[in-house]
Amino acid sequence: MRMLLTPAFTSGKMKSIFVLMEKCSKQLNIYLHEAVGQNPVVEVTNVFARFTMDVIATSAFGVETDSINNENCQFFTTVGSLLKTTKARFFRRFLVNFFPTLVKFLPVQLIPPDVTDLLTNSVRQSVVHREKNNIKRSDFLNVLIESKKYNGENLEKSTSVSKPSKGLTIEQMTAQAFVFFIAGYTTDTSVMSFCLYELSIHADIQEALYQNIQEAVEKHNGAITYESLQDMPYLDQVVNETLRLYGSGQIIIRTCTERYNIPNTNIHVEKGVRVIISFLSLHHDPVYFPDPDEFRPERFTPEKVKERHPFVFLPFGEGPRNCIGRNFGMLQIKIGLATVISNFKVDLSPEQEVPIKIDTRSIVVTPANPVLLRFTPRKMNGSLI
Repeated sequence: MRMLLTPAFTSGKMKSIFVLMEKCSKQLNIYLHEAVGQNPVVEVTNVFARFTMDVIATSAFGVETDSINNENCQFFTTVGSLLKTTKARFFRRFLVNFFPTLVKFLPVQLIPPDVTDLLTNSVRQSVVHREKNNIKRSDFLNVLIESKKYNGENLEKSTSVSKPSKGLTIEQMTAQAFVFFIAGYTTDTSVMSFCLYELSIHADIQEALYQNIQEAVEKHNGAITYESLQDMPYLDQVVNETLRLYGSGQIIIRTCTERYNIPNTNIHVEKGVRVIISFLSLHHDPVYFPDPDEFRPERFTPEKVKERHPFVFLPFGEGPRNCIGRNFGMLQIKIGLATVISNFKVDLSPEQEVPIKIDTRSIVVTPANPVLLRFTPRKMNGSLI
């Protein structure tokens, strides 16, 4: 499956899919200007959640949601609620992770039927429409459709969830699109929220980032484009430092494939043993990152990066099983942040708690409470970037 999906995340594909992200970023910009005109304090967690939902819905499911302008968007309210932390959901995840055999005999469902139905029907309708009208689209769903492994079932009538004799069923295509959603929705929303929170505290860093964005934009016809984002090295540093401080995952679990002796010890890891790697600890280790609790983007200058071991910074994992959607996630985060910082100055609001609290029940690092920041529009010669 990884071999099948890898072509969807190449640099060439990302450049094509940027068109979809760009449309969502323009909607984000317009929405923020209208919202700030009424109230300068913005709940950025909610705004970025809707922006992320719009990007993933159009890229993975082929659905135009515009949830950022539609508070009652079914896709957002139904699918987005799935990842909200509740005691019952936390308990179900605990059972599935630690007692998988027991769960087989219990009526435990991680995915509610209404979510499954909505996503399956969305994918089915998108595929039917594209096949009927011979539509090609530069997105994740198109990779699944065009794959030689797709079994070409009668999509309008099929309700089967059984194993196909060949290729992918609609249900399997939906499952891959759903993994895309699970991996990117909460994580990217949280990273952008944490990043703006830190920038609102560190005005000097925010100004330096603004200048870096402006220089890149001016070199590329005054717009945030795929090419201009590649010319924003300081934005990369800011995002990486946010990932270091607030990386969405906390551990990586891998299975040892051959007997291994841990250097300078008499400890052996036997083949087949599951190994838990805490990159949360690595990212906050003062040996590699002095004063680890401070927000310092300069840690990620090319010179500083070369001084460190390459595997002490693992926000997306490393090796053959690293995060397949890394390029997509970084591109979405960068266009979201660049859109905001190029158009607004962001400060802490009186309501925002400092230091920010982390939700201890969430499976990824997320703010415990909404992030509330004050937005001040920047004057950009009367136009919006």
